[in-house]
Amino acid sequence: MSTDEKVRIYDKGVNITSEESLYNTLIQYRIGDMHAPKFEETEALTIMTTEFTNSIQNNITPITNTKFAVDVMRVLEAADNSLKSGGKTIHIED
Repeated sequence: MSTDEKVRIYDKGVNITSEESLYNTLIQYRIGDMHAPKFEETEALTIMTTEFTNSIQNNITPITNTKFAVDVMRVLEAADNSLKSGGKTIHIED
């Protein structure tokens, strides 16, 4: 895969149209374009540290505050418990 096309979106599908009976069903295959959106190649940590620095300079709450960190940990713990219990749904409490 090309390093400048990290994500590719293909426009493909099947259109099914039915007439009066099952035997008259028409299937049309659709093969369209491929779109490769360009993303900035910036490290996530760089973005987060820039945002954190900006929040300090402008006296605003950063995206990655302690509540966010606790919420992430709860989700990760629930996912781990779900895996250990064979995929059981784990409810996360506030």
